[in-house]
Amino acid sequence: MKTHQAIDSRSLAMARAIVKKSILSNKERWQIYRKFQRHDTFGCYAHGLEPKTAVLPRHWLDRLVVISNANTRGVRGYCLHPVAVAASKLAAGRERDVEYVRVLKKKKLIQDEKTRSIVQRELPAEVAQRITTALESL
Repeated sequence: MKTHQAIDSRSLAMARAIVKKSILSNKERWQIYRKFQRHDTFGCYAHGLEPKTAVLPRHWLDRLVVISNANTRGVRGYCLHPVAVAASKLAAGRERDVEYVRVLKKKKLIQDEKTRSIVQRELPAEVAQRITTALESL
């Protein structure tokens, strides 16, 4: 059963506005984080970050994935596409991040060729090279 859907243009516009204007204050972000951080609330754990916190492919916002199903109780979550997650984690290069990407590959949530193509087109050459080298070593 598929648990995500493509993002529609209205939702994308809203997500862009939230990202660009940082509508939520730090206090509000913390309150949301505290309320939903527990795994037992929705069966998963999510931690929101500012876009500037991570290395992301240039068009990451256009590839957001909406998560909304019975498990989220109707709440719509805007999540990074797995390729953007992989790029960000491989750019960070921590062992736990590399392991995370290894699992993404094993579960076939990312494909090397697509990931490499996006990374090479949308990130600076030196960062793209570091990411593709790490990707190939998995």
